[in-house]
Amino acid sequence: MAGEIKAAFNTAFRDYVTDGIPMSGKNPPKKSEIRLAGAIVQDAIDTEMAARIADKAELSAQIFSNASPPLAEVAAAQTVALPSNVYANGTAGVGATITASANGALAGSYFDSATIAAGKRLFVGLEGTKNGVYVLTQLGDGTKPWILTRATDADTADKLGLCNFAVIGGATLYGKNYKCQQKPADITVGTTALTFAVIKDDSAFSGEVVAARGPESSLAVRTDKAALQLGMSVKASRVAVASGSVTPACYRNFAYSSGVTYEHVARIKADGLPYGQLICNGAGAAYTVDFDLANGRVVGQTGANLVAATITALGSGVFECVAKLTTSAGGSANIQFRPSQAAGTFPFTGDGVAGAYVLGLEWRVSGTVTNLFPSNDPADATFTKVSLTATANQVIPSSSALPSLQATVAALDLLVNGKKVASKIVEGTGTGVDVRLYKGVTVTGGKTYEFGVDMKKGERSRFALFSNAGVAFNSVFDLRSGSGSGTGSPAAKVLGNDWVSASVSAAASSTATTNLQVRIYPDAGGPTYNPDGVSSIGLARAWLKEDGVLIWEETDFSAWTKNNLTVTANSLLYVGALANPTVTFDSGAAKLKGKKTVFLGTSITAQGNYTGALAILAGLSATNLGVSGASIGQNSHYGSLGIYNQIPNIPGDTEIVIIEAGTNDFGAGANSGENTPLGVLGDTSTASFYGALYAAVVAIRAQAPNAVIVFLSPYSSTSAFASHAIGTVNYRGNTLVQFQQAVDEVSKYTGYPMIDVGRRSRIGYFMPAAWTSDGLHVTATGGAIFAAYVFEGLLALARAGLFG
Repeated sequence: MAGEIKAAFNTAFRDYVTDGIPMSGKNPPKKSEIRLAGAIVQDAIDTEMAARIADKAELSAQIFSNASPPLAEVAAAQTVALPSNVYANGTAGVGATITASANGALAGSYFDSATIAAGKRLFVGLEGTKNGVYVLTQLGDGTKPWILTRATDADTADKLGLCNFAVIGGATLYGKNYKCQQKPADITVGTTALTFAVIKDDSAFSGEVVAARGPESSLAVRTDKAALQLGMSVKASRVAVASGSVTPACYRNFAYSSGVTYEHVARIKADGLPYGQLICNGAGAAYTVDFDLANGRVVGQTGANLVAATITALGSGVFECVAKLTTSAGGSANIQFRPSQAAGTFPFTGDGVAGAYVLGLEWRVSGTVTNLFPSNDPADATFTKVSLTATANQVIPSSSALPSLQATVAALDLLVNGKKVASKIVEGTGTGVDVRLYKGVTVTGGKTYEFGVDMKKGERSRFALFSNAGVAFNSVFDLRSGSGSGTGSPAAKVLGNDWVSASVSAAASSTATTNLQVRIYPDAGGPTYNPDGVSSIGLARAWLKEDGVLIWEETDFSAWTKNNLTVTANSLLYVGALANPTVTFDSGAAKLKGKKTVFLGTSITAQGNYTGALAILAGLSATNLGVSGASIGQNSHYGSLGIYNQIPNIPGDTEIVIIEAGTNDFGAGANSGENTPLGVLGDTSTASFYGALYAAVVAIRAQAPNAVIVFLSPYSSTSAFASHAIGTVNYRGNTLVQFQQAVDEVSKYTGYPMIDVGRRSRIGYFMPAAWTSDGLHVTATGGAIFAAYVFEGLLALARAGLFG
């Protein structure tokens, strides 16, 4: 396989059209050959991953056969007698507490040098009659004492007599399994000096497991994430909302402590409901975060205790959603996950089918991996379900990793052979001043950050990347030599035609707000000098990554702070290494980057398999307003006007609206009343399909006056989904061809462009089975093809000037 990869890349990047024959002319790399090389790489990755997954079951079996199955876990075990304290036995042990006699935090030195945080379970084994399993309900500080409360699964004689647990933290007792030595009949909680014996020592083996699971809460989570990244099938619980007006929720009540930073985590894949919400309304722990699960965005966040919200793509359409909060008071509240049709909109009308796959729901102390919920499975009885059902062990359909590969191919093509507009930085004037451009950001202690830029040599050829708060780096780069030096692990990569990609990276020492700075330097010395008012340097883009995940990437620097310089946008041209710098051709990609785009459509849109890939390819700031079962016109089907009714939810500053309509207007339903009447060109109301398309244009223009509307023609299903296929005559006697023609004609009538997916993209009646899940709805593989076709259409429109 290594030979095939090498041969494919040698072919794609050969020097001459006919390899080894200079007279045949220089060879311009072709996208088709680059994609072929990418496909070979993908096959190699898939083969390797298949082998890993095959080992998963065997590894899991070994883990469970070589370790005692504990009923519970504790974060650490006591190794030093506690300082002066007071014990209160509660009600026969229920609610019993150990409270420090003095104010101050409980030190980890008492518990095997483990990291101590509120909410952690601890084994107290050196306190005689107080011995048992406790939860640290108050960490303590200079104004209050620490408090340990008996764990609810170990606070009575019956529970303690069966107590059996594993220690999963600490320096010396980690991996040991303990069991209480007294029978329930011999135990009086608070009076009996409980003794615990080691029944199994898995410390060596457990160390290997912990190393394997890395930063995840379990080895299963680690292996599932690896599978998802390569588009392979994994199992999860599927939640489905009930029918009717619903405010669905899956939650677990939790008693939280004051002054603790927690993380609420959900790993989710949308399946009919494109949004998810993490929420808690508890006093001192208030937060609400809405996530777009089709396009991987945080679309809303509020709450007095919210610190941060992030969403990370795990692959195969699964996202890890995290709400981070710091409590300002102790209390108890429901920690909820809520799927929804529109962001933050409750109640909504459920159809009894739509929902989401949930790979895990966790509640943990920030900086730790231990899940404080008894289970992470929403199907588990410990979670309360409202207006939804959860079915365990459902296979998430495998999804090709093509979308990310496509983005890589597109980036490689731009890097090698492309062009895009860039900005020119022109220095000001002054004596002994610094010339810099910067953006303020907040960094989190313990995380690693990479800050980078693409720069072009002008009259100035030296610059520095600088930050000194929270995360520190200060490296100077020389565009003439393509090199950098200084603090922060400087790295430089020559892109060609005087462009260099430069970056620095470092771990944040603390949580702080800092300015990420690009400082312009003179030919010698710096950072202060005497700028001349005319010398310049080029800047194409800047980016920031957190722990390897791209946080933002920007090509527009109008919002950055400038000191002794001006930035003129679109005044330079980035030219790929093998492109002809004398041909001033721009692919149009730069004009699409960051465009605020709304997708309207059916379940084909709502499921996100083409919208997510398109957002990645084009760099769109996307909002998915697709609705499963929806039509744009009026009929008696449950999805009547579902697309049209989303228009009021389009933000007023939207720049592009993409409409995917016609599929359900033509094919959904079981009688003529449930098919939208076709109508004729000139209709203006939603009573017909022609009229609904026109009415949508009018309504969108009123809602988002500056938006460019782009129609997509509907495509045919395969024979496996006959009701929506090209040869089918619907209950009103119409064909899909007529609905495709209607979109074409209304596009011409209104002057807005149409991208002909339904008739020109290869997505249709004869498409490969792998492109859809059921003959109609595109998978990630089909979505990648769909997205690539629409992307090329958008590029052509951008070059024609439709997007500025």
